Amino acid sequence: MIDFQAADDLNTLKRSLKERGKDRSFHVPGAKRIREAQLQLALKAIYKHRMEGLRLYMALPHLEPFHACEAMWRIVDGSNRASKTFTCMAECCRAWTGSDPYDKYVRANGKALVVGKESDDVARLWRSVSESSFKMIPDEHTGLYRAVRPNPSNPSELDPYDLAYQEKWKDAPPLLPSRCIGNVAWEDRGKGVPRYVNIKTTGWMTLYRSSNGKATQGDHWNSVHLDEQLLDEDHFKEANRGLAQLASEPDKHRPKGVWSATSQTTNLQLFDLREAADAGAEHVKAFKTTIEQNPYMTPDAKRAFWETLDDDDRAVRYYGEYALIKAKIYGIYNQRVHCCDPFPIPGDWCRYVILDPASEHTGTLFVAVDPENTHMYVYDGFDLLNADAVQWAAEVQRRQGDTHFEAFVCDQQMGGNRMPGNLHGNTVARQYFKALEDAGVKPVQLGPMEGFFPGSNDMLAREKALLAMMGVRGMGPHAGTAKLQVMLSMAPEKLHGQIKKAHRDPKTGKRRYGKGIRCDLLDCLEYAAYFDPQYSEPVPLDKPKEDAEVTALDMLKRKRERQRRRAG
Repeated sequence: MIDFQAADDLNTLKRSLKERGKDRSFHVPGAKRIREAQLQLALKAIYKHRMEGLRLYMALPHLEPFHACEAMWRIVDGSNRASKTFTCMAECCRAWTGSDPYDKYVRANGKALVVGKESDDVARLWRSVSESSFKMIPDEHTGLYRAVRPNPSNPSELDPYDLAYQEKWKDAPPLLPSRCIGNVAWEDRGKGVPRYVNIKTTGWMTLYRSSNGKATQGDHWNSVHLDEQLLDEDHFKEANRGLAQLASEPDKHRPKGVWSATSQTTNLQLFDLREAADAGAEHVKAFKTTIEQNPYMTPDAKRAFWETLDDDDRAVRYYGEYALIKAKIYGIYNQRVHCCDPFPIPGDWCRYVILDPASEHTGTLFVAVDPENTHMYVYDGFDLLNADAVQWAAEVQRRQGDTHFEAFVCDQQMGGNRMPGNLHGNTVARQYFKALEDAGVKPVQLGPMEGFFPGSNDMLAREKALLAMMGVRGMGPHAGTAKLQVMLSMAPEKLHGQIKKAHRDPKTGKRRYGKGIRCDLLDCLEYAAYFDPQYSEPVPLDKPKEDAEVTALDMLKRKRERQRRRAG
């Protein structure tokens, strides 16, 4: 080991030599001792450099591929206490200090964004790089300090030597060396919440934000780290936009983002990224880590944590399963079972239109039933943005074809509302049905809500009806198939996403709505499932209207038949 006990004297000597070195005629006696002192200074500087936390850092073996990956987005997800955040912060420090061993980032003058859930989380992220975050031990062979490491033979356990000599463990230096930290502008200095941190050795500038504030707009980022759940999902949108590669940036140093999150995180954007990674997308890669793979947690601590959790929490917090998957309402939805290739709807099939009107999004689905009532096919649809009833009716009329639609179903609650600013006080349903009539569209069956049949506002009943329609039939001529069939590439692509994303809040058990969660097309599908459309022989458009209309008695019979099917 190197002895540096006279560090202060050596620094004094170094300053003295610097001053005297200006006079070339000055002769320093004892040159050998001076050279020895200079060598010792150099060795001290080298030793201090090797002792920096970022150089001592050792990734968990199963997460080293994360550091090597060059995808635009990388996710590190899994259970609690699995080294997710620490691994991502080590990646960020490598980028900021220009010391990434894989040379994935610009080495100087980059811009970085770090987003935590709340201000306390931002302070925690700062502490993870500015304070000691792991342990070190003198190596048994060289005597030099190194990180306490996993067992090469069993990475989920510690190295036997390190475990046997815990009394030699010391706190390692911080990941971000103090020599690299320049000016710090504080959001809240008392709570340790930074705003801007300048990396003086490389010129990188890092911005720290909490996700409950407004997202930063307009900036270009070379590195982004999102941690845990985002309270405002605009932060992801702006970060993703800010990572767009500039023409002046080489592919090797193109901007990159990382997202560390526990599995109970319910951000749909994170879940979408995870699904894209699982599907093999090039722009995003995912890396899972669990507490079982963390050697720095003792077996007793792991066991104690496991025993404190119930079955649901254990699956999420210990084994790293996504809470969103368990909270999915339509987890059984599978495109191989519930979707089919597109084909023209035969002229003798019965067709229905399902409407979910709104001031911003007007969702509409077209469903067809074959003569044997084998399946309900979703064969078309659209989601109009900021459209009125006339524009909607024009889209429906364009799809009418050679036969009348059998019936129209409309959201019961919205349909009964009064149109704002309408002098006659017409309901939404009346406004939309009048637009249909003006466009020359009239269904065979006239419903009791201004011509529409009401789409049930009983959400649980609708969900139950749709789940039943998704169920795979186990017997009969249609065994192995589900009644619901969605035509791929014909039905709106948004419908698939809305079905997959529909979930309940893990805390309240209620269906989750909010920013970024649209459900207008899914609502239409639920209305259709609850209405349970049945086959009736279609009526040609050229047939007289009085012959096309169904009597009130026929309508009552069909309604009771649907009620009996749902009850039985």
